[in-house]
Amino acid sequence: MTFSVAAAQQGNGQFNGYTLRVKLIGSVMYEPLYARILLWEK
Repeated sequence: MTFSVAAAQQGNGQFNGYTLRVKLIGSVMYEPLYARILLWEK
């Protein structure tokens, strides 16, 4: 997944009145964990 400032500035995903605070982490050791996200969403 990629993120671009240009896409954010276009207004995609605007949620007026909400603030999203995230800590983005990643590396090779997290890849198996990210692959399991679909299982958590079920």
